[in-house]
Amino acid sequence: MTPLRLTAVFLFLLCAGTRLSAQTPELKCDWTRFQQNAADLRTARDAARKIPENEGDSDVPPEAIKQIQQFKNSLYASLQDYFLCQPLRMPNAQALQTDLYTRLSLPVPPPDPENAMSEKDAGPWTGLFLSNITITIQNVSDTRNLVAVLTQFGIPYGADAELDIFSLQKDAWKPVVNFTSEPYKRISGGFEAFEYKISPPGPKNSWFLVATHVNPWPTSCWQTLFIDAIRPDEIGMSYPLFHEEHWGYICDDVPPYLRSVTADTFQVRFSMPSVDESALSSVSVMTYKVHDDHAVRIQPVALNPVNFVDEWMRTPWRDAQDWSAPGHLADLRKAHTIQHLSGDFTAYRSCSSTSLNEVEFGEEDEKTDKERSRFFLVRQNGNIFQMARASNHHDPSCNGPNRLDSVKDR
Repeated sequence: MTPLRLTAVFLFLLCAGTRLSAQTPELKCDWTRFQQNAADLRTARDAARKIPENEGDSDVPPEAIKQIQQFKNSLYASLQDYFLCQPLRMPNAQALQTDLYTRLSLPVPPPDPENAMSEKDAGPWTGLFLSNITITIQNVSDTRNLVAVLTQFGIPYGADAELDIFSLQKDAWKPVVNFTSEPYKRISGGFEAFEYKISPPGPKNSWFLVATHVNPWPTSCWQTLFIDAIRPDEIGMSYPLFHEEHWGYICDDVPPYLRSVTADTFQVRFSMPSVDESALSSVSVMTYKVHDDHAVRIQPVALNPVNFVDEWMRTPWRDAQDWSAPGHLADLRKAHTIQHLSGDFTAYRSCSSTSLNEVEFGEEDEKTDKERSRFFLVRQNGNIFQMARASNHHDPSCNGPNRLDSVKDR
């Protein structure tokens, strides 16, 4: 077991508290135990919502950290108790969702929360921690028989979330995924704009899920997008995360970021800072091939040749070399290491070969303070791109009209 996974296991054991004891196999349906855990959940909520908000402050007070964690522990324990009492058949998702709100004694959100008065406005609460709690149920009615419970709640300037997935097995409902944020001292630790997709079943009925979220922050549009791939938790102790990464992004995007998940791939799209100063941002296409315990980035990586050059220029060489012509790797690596501190894409032309396009990038020479252009020759086959050549000279075979203004995602 790797040190990272050992650390994750330790954190899981430390933070989960009552969660592990609630997973012992001898537990049976006990509505009294459920009601106690549900009462603990509401007590933590009420205590958290009495904590005043410090306007503009991104710190989370110690008492709020404590109550949020108690809420999550009680939530997970309540859900385990609840599913122990459910019939051994797939439920109706809407009916289950309604029943959970009732049994947990949580208010059902209004149909259109954007146009409705928030709980903070409607109630006596003085803070924003654990406000506007919502529960969303998703059924996966195939051979796996999964029910996913997504619980989301408010924190100052953002939101947090917990995803719990249960599997209907021969003799009982079993928890297989419990995924949520670790205790956080700043609101940026919350899971805002949380999305997830569950893969179709793969070999031997194996499956995974992919989740994305952003960091809540009160003042900046330069934020972080987190991408996590998760395997089901089969033994109740190991943290099921097998792929995690995060990227700076520009929050002009509108979710969803998570575009597709198949039995062995997933794709995420979002806006990253561009090398093009006039465009500010560029769409990044993150496509991954999923193996047993890791994920590898593959093509497609861009939406068009201009977008591809942008991605190639700012991506580490360990990835960019896989998108480069094998016969010109040495020259392309030299071109890739040149720092493009400022500049703009100025032209995008087709070439005599229908598979090639030339992208021109204008920049200022640091030594002479004069403008110069770099020309990137991009080979395209459908949605697969390859950097064929990078040069300081225009290719005379690329004399098509300048189509830069027609590119939607630059």
